[in-house]
Amino acid sequence: MSVCAIVVTYNRIKYLERCLQSLLRQTVPVEKIIVIDNCSTDSTVEVLHERWLPRFGCIELLQLPENLGGAGGFYAGMQRGIESGCDYLWLMDDDGYPSDNCLEKLLPYAKKDRVVGPIIATDSQDDSLCIPARIPGTFEVLLTLSEFQQKFSEIAEDLLFPFNGTLLPKEIPLKIGLPRKEYFIWGDEIEYNLRIQREQYQVATVAQAVFHHPRANDAGTPMFFGKLRFNNPAQDLKLYCLVRNASRTYLDYKGSVYALLFVVKVMWFYMFTQPSLRRLKIVISALLDSVRGNFQGHKLYLKK
Repeated sequence: MSVCAIVVTYNRIKYLERCLQSLLRQTVPVEKIIVIDNCSTDSTVEVLHERWLPRFGCIELLQLPENLGGAGGFYAGMQRGIESGCDYLWLMDDDGYPSDNCLEKLLPYAKKDRVVGPIIATDSQDDSLCIPARIPGTFEVLLTLSEFQQKFSEIAEDLLFPFNGTLLPKEIPLKIGLPRKEYFIWGDEIEYNLRIQREQYQVATVAQAVFHHPRANDAGTPMFFGKLRFNNPAQDLKLYCLVRNASRTYLDYKGSVYALLFVVKVMWFYMFTQPSLRRLKIVISALLDSVRGNFQGHKLYLKK
């Protein structure tokens, strides 16, 4: 089984180099590594041409003409990955990196009708998970790697942390299409995960496969007396895209009731958990654009 790694990057050359080093150290070789550069303005392109492309023939650089966000990056990267002829696409952002045996642990569970991914740990030396793992169908949330691996010795069915080391067969995007590039950032991976499951493909997290990612201070903030968690992005752009994209996804895949519950959750957070009239206005703008199907509103925040 040949694997093509897809790495989307934007202005994070130090993180990107760490990711590339990890991909080249895999105990099972990665056939091809495609770096999708989202029109970086730092030294990314120069460093790749000086240090990486001449030395490693498996690395390819795809430069986008403008910043299309993570959604547009994965859209272009998966398209190019399919063209490469590899059997599987291995998806990740530049700031994350797989443990050296991550691919080796994923491959035994890879199938033509299943998408598998690793558990997401922090990039520090502690035992914390970067993304809290809620057990499907329950309110139970696991916060450490050891907790997760004790509960699931092999795989956790119906659980996936998409685009963080996600391994999927090329047949799936050929059948269901590519990510929604108009989402720009935040939520494109959730929509794609729901699309995968709607088409009756399996998803699972491999407990012994570990992918590292920097801890996000705004990920999983407790709310509603500790019963729920909310990703509270620091940047207005991320908040806008999160609310617009998530509410649109709920409307498309779960229906109006789920969408309404999401609206109540977000409104509660900025009214009671962390009150902010300014952020409430962003939320309302994003919700209106979601209902209208307007996917251009995020450009206003790019200019700020």
